[in-house]
Amino acid sequence: MNIHKLLTFFLFLFVLASCRKEEFKQVAEGETIPHEEITILLKEVLDASSYTIFKAAWQRSNMERIVTAGGKQTPHTLLVPTDEAFIADGLTLAAVSTMEPALLDSILLYHTLIGTYDPRSVSGKTGSSPGISMLKNMNLRLPATEIANRTDQYAYRQYLGIVDGELMINGAKSGKLPAVMAKNGTLWPINKVLHRPTKTILAALQQDGRFGMYLGMLETMDADWLNDTYGVLPRAPFQNGWVVKEDYFGDNVNMDLTTIFAPTDEVFHQAGFENLEALQAFNRSRPVPYLDWDTYQVVGGYAADSLLALNRFGVLLAPTDPNVSPRYNQMVFYINDFTNENLSEFNVTAGTELSFPPYVMPLEFGRDASGRVTVKAKGSPHPAATVVEQINTLMGPIHVIDKFIPTKEFKFDVTVNGSR
Repeated sequence: MNIHKLLTFFLFLFVLASCRKEEFKQVAEGETIPHEEITILLKEVLDASSYTIFKAAWQRSNMERIVTAGGKQTPHTLLVPTDEAFIADGLTLAAVSTMEPALLDSILLYHTLIGTYDPRSVSGKTGSSPGISMLKNMNLRLPATEIANRTDQYAYRQYLGIVDGELMINGAKSGKLPAVMAKNGTLWPINKVLHRPTKTILAALQQDGRFGMYLGMLETMDADWLNDTYGVLPRAPFQNGWVVKEDYFGDNVNMDLTTIFAPTDEVFHQAGFENLEALQAFNRSRPVPYLDWDTYQVVGGYAADSLLALNRFGVLLAPTDPNVSPRYNQMVFYINDFTNENLSEFNVTAGTELSFPPYVMPLEFGRDASGRVTVKAKGSPHPAATVVEQINTLMGPIHVIDKFIPTKEFKFDVTVNGSR
């Protein structure tokens, strides 16, 4: 046995000595480290992969013609569900083989992003990387990102992030499978089939059934504003940004992207409001806004605004220039985006050059013992609300919370149903 060990040791020394000295040469400081250029194409990566159901769907669909229409070298990122993910979603190989190509197109276009996204670039950001999919909704139009355009056609989005080594897509864990880089894109395996949102924010809240008091109070305050201020100065209807606007000409912006926090009816009940009437009585028991006829300005606000306005990042509380329409920055934030590092200095409004500075994010974020997101007003003495659920919509996510997010000055000191 000792002889065998000795022979093995000498053989190792011989192999080590036979290696060329150049193979161990250290790269000089500042010198570019050579790297192997990627030459394999994305389609070749897909063909060589083991994701048989995705490949079968791709072959039966029109995807090859669609993605190459913009040039064979145009980069794309494929979010590829595993076979197990497809089967769990009811899409077996047999099912895919009989589906209409157009239906497969819609599924695959939603999983195909324009541009290259890879773990290094995604993990290098403090927030999500917004990926625009190739699936569009021809009935929806967003504000244009290019000054030369009036609108942008609505394209479904996938917001990518990495948390603890796991890919997050639209705030949902999507696996730790390694991405494969190609010359013209990335193949990124995921552990679920992605489903496009179909509802507006308002429709999602109404149809869910848990948000009746929240919606009812917002509607009440819109009506009260008209009565209390004589409608002299407008108050944006609560559903602004939550619905698709009517557009009779079919060529104007009819929606935008946003995010909200939404308290359930149970949150109101736990705070002592048994029903909407109790909440309305609480709101009227405190000073209400009124029109100052000398300055022709509205003075004051509603108590319920101090209780609910931060659900929309306080845009209702932001100082505004009466001569300039406020410009709100796009606020699409998923669970993994809620960190102070990412959002504490985010400008909710852009401000104006002469009158008002930008309105900076009024919220601060944390994590509870279970790792769930918590949120409250900056410097608030009130307990933080916890995000307990996320609902994706056409506009962006609804984050369901288990407490109110009142302003830090708000005081729960009005008797409601016999309790304080």
